[in-house]
Amino acid sequence: MEHYDAVVIGAGFAGFYALHPLRNGMGLNVLVVDAEPSVGGTWYRNRYPGARRDVESTYFSYSFDGQLQQDWTWPHRYAYQQEVREYLNHVADRFDLRRSIALNTICDGATWDAASSRSTVTLGERTASTRFFITATGGTGDPNIPDLPGLDRFRGTVAHTLTWPENLDLAGKKVAVLGTGSSGIQVVVAAAEVAEEVTVLQRTASWVVPAWNHMMAPEQTAQIKADYADLRAVARTTTGGATVADPAGSGHELSVVERREVLDDRWAQGGFHFLFPFLESPTDPVVNRFSANYIAGKIRETVEDPATAELLVPGEDDPPVGARRLCIDTDWYETFNRDNVHLVDLNEQPLHDVSDLDADVLVHATGVTGGLGALGRLDIVGRDGQPLQAAWSPRPKPDLGMPVPGLPNLFVLSGPGSPASLVCAPPCAEMQVDWVAGLIGHVMQQYAAVVEPTEESTEIWGNMIRSLAESSLYSKEERYHASEDAGSEFMPFATGLADYRRICEDIADAGYRGFTVECP
Repeated sequence: MEHYDAVVIGAGFAGFYALHPLRNGMGLNVLVVDAEPSVGGTWYRNRYPGARRDVESTYFSYSFDGQLQQDWTWPHRYAYQQEVREYLNHVADRFDLRRSIALNTICDGATWDAASSRSTVTLGERTASTRFFITATGGTGDPNIPDLPGLDRFRGTVAHTLTWPENLDLAGKKVAVLGTGSSGIQVVVAAAEVAEEVTVLQRTASWVVPAWNHMMAPEQTAQIKADYADLRAVARTTTGGATVADPAGSGHELSVVERREVLDDRWAQGGFHFLFPFLESPTDPVVNRFSANYIAGKIRETVEDPATAELLVPGEDDPPVGARRLCIDTDWYETFNRDNVHLVDLNEQPLHDVSDLDADVLVHATGVTGGLGALGRLDIVGRDGQPLQAAWSPRPKPDLGMPVPGLPNLFVLSGPGSPASLVCAPPCAEMQVDWVAGLIGHVMQQYAAVVEPTEESTEIWGNMIRSLAESSLYSKEERYHASEDAGSEFMPFATGLADYRRICEDIADAGYRGFTVECP
């Protein structure tokens, strides 16, 4: 049996960054495991046409090393998938991370042994004993494949954006895309450039704002690198972990002309600058509607066919702007002015038999299941033989979205109860990993063997999550952020990364209040 101080499952942004503070900084013996043949996690798998980030490259990157920031140059304002992959591989090589990463290795689970205060991790035919077990399997679930009538008789190729085949080329083909969330939008725009025909199958329209993506001019890159320290400092104080324009004031107090000027300015900036232009945007349906009406006007101005334009405008009963992750596009609405792109409203024209589709490729851009994904498939067993799934019944109960009561020395990164699904991934990953490393260091300084949160602390955190969700417009969209494992309950920490960081730092400064530390 192999022996480690820490075993980390997942080699995405959070997983292999953990090697930096734990191995390089603290000198621990650490193993990172991933089932894929390459590092990158989601950014290895997300290789569908048009895949790119919806957060600016300036912030969708690591901040832990100043020289890395100066040496790496992002080609685009919003990085495409291949650019993110190249960056992560560069980081793995630059910091000598690969020697501690086992790829093509599936983790089946981990079992806590009270006698040794260690977990035994099953890695296929290998087993490893570890003091600390860290899951970094991401905040997404499994591919959501709708049970469509006739799908088993569809004669073409069926693909899902989360598991895109490496050799699937859409050039010259008739393509049907089911779903108009972020991935569906990106696939449609990319496919329209090369496919013979693209049919967009839409059930619910999304709120979409422009990315204004472009190649970075040398002078822009130079200015960002000169300002990086200040940009990062400001980003640490933001809700999403990236610098965006602050709310311009109260939507109720500003005049109609002033509101229009604010929205024009946010539209021109693009991206998440448009998300919450007014103080009440995330909480007040009336103020949120100002943004919705503005976007609706832009749709009608852009899409030449009035009937198609109306189908692309979400209805008043659909989720408010920002209740599900805002879609950041490149030429989404303009694409519907192409002769080879057609929109089908599934509410009016339901799919009675998918095998009748006149398409060579059916793309499921239908997102992921709302459950725990890869984490839910791991057979993790804690105290007294209690499985993780039982500890989290009837809902997930991680304290701070990371430690779990009843499962000692276990840390869940980007899990339910954290802000991970709502914010920029790299700064959230760095913050969580650094906090976990600090707690591990605290345990080791105490010459202790076991750490876990108290039930009381976990219950307080869960109540806070629910209270924050109920006070925001996130509660208006039950499907997108909810966890099926929690009875469709909204699980993310709703007020963002800055608040989350402050709470975690306060707990650490108080000697890790709410945690029990046991000596051998």
